[in-house]
Amino acid sequence: MKSTKLYIFDLDDTLYDTSFRLDEVTPNFETMKLFPDALEILKKKEPEKILVTHGERKRQEKKIKTLGIRGYFKEIYICADGTEKLELFKKIVKEYGVENPKNCVIIGDRVDTEIRFGNMLGCVTVYLPRGKYSKLSPVDAIEIPTYTIHSFAELESAIGRG
Repeated sequence: MKSTKLYIFDLDDTLYDTSFRLDEVTPNFETMKLFPDALEILKKKEPEKILVTHGERKRQEKKIKTLGIRGYFKEIYICADGTEKLELFKKIVKEYGVENPKNCVIIGDRVDTEIRFGNMLGCVTVYLPRGKYSKLSPVDAIEIPTYTIHSFAELESAIGRG
């Protein structure tokens, strides 16, 4: 069954705070917690939700398991490099039959990947300025998000304004 409304989420610093948790020697998985209000959004049945994250596969899978979020996503994609996200976003939009890109919302913490790639596809982009990339400024108009929010409590009201 194809969906016409879709949320695509990033993982690190979008759904949980990676601060002091990404040390290569001691990743501190046991201290991981979702950001406030994230679970409330993930638990909603509509719209369909997809997770697209990049990093070393075993590490990303451990994060997903530790956070207990696998069941909230229709699909989970793990890519080796953030630049692969553009092709994954294209594939997802096509496979889910999203005829109007404005029915696809891409949510992330990086203007240079999630926001840039979402805007390139004509999707709605939602930027959460968190973590180590929160000070990254857009280098051009294509990196300016549709919406900037600071908590998931703001997500639906922001999108509803559009």
